[in-house]
Amino acid sequence: MPTCKFRLGGCYWAMGEYDKAGERYIKALDLDTLRFRADSRINEIIRSVAGKRGEEVYLVDAVKVFEQNSPQGIAGEELFYEHVHFNFKGTYILAKAVYEQVEKALPEWIRRARADERGFPAELECARQLAFTDWDRYRIADEVFNGFIKKPPFTNQLYYKERVGQMTRDLGALKANLTRELLEKSADQYREAIEKRPDDWILHYKYGKLLAEDLKEYQAAAEEYRLVQDLLPHSWIGYNALGSVLYAEGDINGAIQQFEKAIRMQPTCSYAHYDLGRSYRRKGNTDEAIEHYSEAVRCERDCMPAYNNWAEIMVQEGKVDEAIEIFRRGLVFCPDSAILHCNLGSVLSRKGQTDEAIKELETALQLDPNSAPVRKALESLLKRGQ
Repeated sequence: MPTCKFRLGGCYWAMGEYDKAGERYIKALDLDTLRFRADSRINEIIRSVAGKRGEEVYLVDAVKVFEQNSPQGIAGEELFYEHVHFNFKGTYILAKAVYEQVEKALPEWIRRARADERGFPAELECARQLAFTDWDRYRIADEVFNGFIKKPPFTNQLYYKERVGQMTRDLGALKANLTRELLEKSADQYREAIEKRPDDWILHYKYGKLLAEDLKEYQAAAEEYRLVQDLLPHSWIGYNALGSVLYAEGDINGAIQQFEKAIRMQPTCSYAHYDLGRSYRRKGNTDEAIEHYSEAVRCERDCMPAYNNWAEIMVQEGKVDEAIEIFRRGLVFCPDSAILHCNLGSVLSRKGQTDEAIKELETALQLDPNSAPVRKALESLLKRGQ
């Protein structure tokens, strides 16, 4: 069984018997029933086919490259966020390996012409040119943690609780360092990178996010997102981003126009449908809001905020049973949402279903132990029950 092999690999690693540890980890990979990664047999086939093609094919053996750049030749969290996505260092190592093979494939006259050029930049120089800031480190870590690690299949992995605990602490430390001074420094790094590559839409987009979400400089963020629209006119990304800024500024009609443009370009974009629903709700157009919230969850089943806002409208309209149904439907796809559990508990409490309400609030508190509102609601309900 892969679980036993993985545990055995960990034991050998702790004992310092790294060769045996590596053998068990590879065996666990080969036996894994969740086939996210290429196993050793697939990798050998790739090497064999590439080797038979002679000079026609240049192989980048990422497995060997990562082994050469990992402690004891076993790639782990030094290069990965989880089991498949590379962190910045892992991405840099892979990019450099690809670059070196591409360089070999170039005609001789090109290689001679490039002989005096500077070689592949160091990792820190790459980070500087790409504006990979401390703000990005936090943002990516947060996306990996909440977008991947806290969802299946990760929730069924060995040592899940320990891993979540460690990542929570690491994320907290990164967030604590995001002072106004550090955010301003990150903004300076973006401006420097944009000055060198003004046509890079990704730099403009990420700089806009920093301005809008953390520095709250909405007008400057809007300018960046309009540049994204100019550089990427066929994509919904710039329109949805600008809509979010206009919404934050209170320009709801302007926001609606941007979200509608985004949806015309990408009809299945759950984010745009959710944001459009939110905008219509703020205008008091609940029918339109419900239409887009329902479309958001049709496009993306785990769009938790859409379920929550949709159910809240039902509660406001006195349709409590429908609200309960929507909350429960959302929890099928978002079982770890403290917000949905808490709000479902509150609605059940209003209907006099105290025992069920207590269970939902207790679940919400387990998921978010630091939530004062959930704790207060649970304590109030328990006293009422007594």
